[in-house]
Amino acid sequence: MGPPGWKLSAIPPAPADNAPPSLERPTNRLEMLAYLNNIALQPTHPQIRALVAQINAIGDRQVSKLIISGLSLVPESRIGAICAQLDAEAIVAAIELIAQVFSSPPTLLVFDRSDRRDLRSLLRMARKRCRLLGLVTRYPAAHPAVLARITSGCRAVDPVDEGIVSVDLLSCLLLGRALQNRARSSHRPVQIFTTGHVPRVIWAAIGAPVHDIFLQAGIDPGAMQCIANGMLAGRELNLSTALMQWDIETLALRPFPKLEVAVDCIRCGWCVQSCPTAINPAALYASQRLHEGVALADRRDSLACIDCGLCSYICPSRLPLSASIAEMRNQIEFNLVSAAGGSSI
Repeated sequence: MGPPGWKLSAIPPAPADNAPPSLERPTNRLEMLAYLNNIALQPTHPQIRALVAQINAIGDRQVSKLIISGLSLVPESRIGAICAQLDAEAIVAAIELIAQVFSSPPTLLVFDRSDRRDLRSLLRMARKRCRLLGLVTRYPAAHPAVLARITSGCRAVDPVDEGIVSVDLLSCLLLGRALQNRARSSHRPVQIFTTGHVPRVIWAAIGAPVHDIFLQAGIDPGAMQCIANGMLAGRELNLSTALMQWDIETLALRPFPKLEVAVDCIRCGWCVQSCPTAINPAALYASQRLHEGVALADRRDSLACIDCGLCSYICPSRLPLSASIAEMRNQIEFNLVSAAGGSSI
């Protein structure tokens, strides 16, 4: 969104953070868990697991690779370049700490080649700690499962199962700022998009009304549709009730579109061709609509879905493929948790 060839304008400095946490700099995984919980470092995107969740999942196992991702899961966003311009030193400090608590595994910093100029300070400082890999990225390459496959040949649905930990630059920025300032963050950078205008970056307070965030950016949202986290896999927000969350990377305003009526599947196969995890969205959609107990294997295939939204976006019949797969996946995960006696999987 925005005019062709737009570039990042001046990014405002971060506001003052909240009161300092009580913990000292962590030196091992247990201390890191306590520190992350103390500074309340949350998932920064719905499709990126928080670092604390990955540490819990990997336990005492050896980390085979640490991937620091400067890519964005939202095609319209340039969050990597934004973070690098805000505070490259804080990012490098966080990378060094994360590598230290995982006993210094091979560390890879992945970035979009088109952002190289905006990342040059970060790349220069990180070169001694990380191997650098510039990619010409195609959506959804930034998803941890897809990125682990591209960089390491990992085929696991969850890269942590093969000892791969993935951390995005925003998480590194927030962790690094906490280390420097001994404070927990209360704001995150957000890109604001409005039809026909150059995108802008602001610091949004967590818990603030989204309507007020637009006013803070000098935009009256009026009677417009608000989409969080992009047009492919984002979600619509109710401007009268929605509050800013940690996992909102972009906010976009546009006129309300005309609703498209879904029709029967025409067996074109486009959803299969576009799926980055090689599942059959149309078959899963059909399975989800059948009676209970049919095609259980297909149901389990839904666990490989990464919610990129490509199948729904490309479907000429306008079928709600992504939403139906998410519903199926949620049900199978609920059944697995119930079978395990309520413990998380």
